Amino acid sequence: MRLGAPKANAQKQSLAEQWITERRSLWERRLDRLGALLDEEEEEQGNESKKRKNQS
Repeated sequence: MRLGAPKANAQKQSLAEQWITERRSLWERRLDRLGALLDEEEEEQGNESKKRKNQS
């Protein structure tokens, strides 16, 4: 009978959860930056469209 196995499994699970949490945080930051960039580009395109309408 192995008494250390449940503890080892709990430690492995904890490490896996930590890894997943770190990756989730990383991707959330990346996607937030992408969203901000896309919003910025959309805003710039909107401003260019307004300028063209005013010049007509």
